[in-house]
Amino acid sequence: MSEQVLETKKKKAKDNSGKIGFVKFFSWTLRSVSTGTNLMVMGYLTLYCTNYLGLNAGIVSILLVASKIIDAFTDLFAGVDRGQNKYEARQGKTL
Repeated sequence: MSEQVLETKKKKAKDNSGKIGFVKFFSWTLRSVSTGTNLMVMGYLTLYCTNYLGLNAGIVSILLVASKIIDAFTDLFAGVDRGQNKYEARQGKTL
């Protein structure tokens, strides 16, 4: 009887091997939308700064990279609420 159980589990695993869940698919889709939006905004900002403001493209790229580096460090602490005890602290686990 245990052999039959193992065979049915193997069949179920084979049937679902190529499928992903809706939540995983939706999260990957949102990630690509976010990346595309970010690239469009940075592209238009670069064009605006170089064509209309007359800034050098190297300076604009240094400013954009610096903002991304600062954003990487500040995102670690965004949304952290450290309370007095474990019931008041909501997401203070990162500190």
